[in-house]
Amino acid sequence: MDELIKIRCPYCSASLTVKRVPDIEKKSVTCPVCKRKSPFTDFKQTIQQDDPTDYEGKHQSHGWTEDPNTPGIDDVENNIIGQICLLRTGKAYPLQQGRNVIGRKADSSKATIQLPTGENRRVSREHLVVNVKRVIGQGFVHTVSLYKENVNKTFVNGSQLQPGEELPLKHGYKIDLPDLPLRFELSDGEDTEGTDY
Repeated sequence: MDELIKIRCPYCSASLTVKRVPDIEKKSVTCPVCKRKSPFTDFKQTIQQDDPTDYEGKHQSHGWTEDPNTPGIDDVENNIIGQICLLRTGKAYPLQQGRNVIGRKADSSKATIQLPTGENRRVSREHLVVNVKRVIGQGFVHTVSLYKENVNKTFVNGSQLQPGEELPLKHGYKIDLPDLPLRFELSDGEDTEGTDY
């Protein structure tokens, strides 16, 4: 019987089960959740057997294939982590678990998601923060806030986002940065479990 090992994605922390293959340490692995490719050695080996986010299966070349009947496949595998979509072009920017800083593309930007704005300088280099937290029994909870107080007016689903305010996000919510409309999306179209703020 083939030996299975559990690993955790260095980007989205999804837990995966893979088949040990010869020279696996020299191979690259594409995470089926966040779609990022990394050397196998970047993935942490885990021991937990009952992790509810485990992704079981085998990929043809690197040790896994999606198995939709595996218990525990839920919001992580359905990409409930979500994405920010640039409405003008349709380009999607996947979110990662944790803090996602969104701003305009610039050499000096510290934003994790840098959006092309052309000549539009009304969007700050670090403008918004989308926090993605996993809450036991609720799945992923998404909230949005301003990165700092002195940014141009920003609207979430028609309401102006105020400094210090943190609003829950649900599938389809529109985020209007200055002259740059975005939409928050979950790939399965389901609402995120949210908390009232």
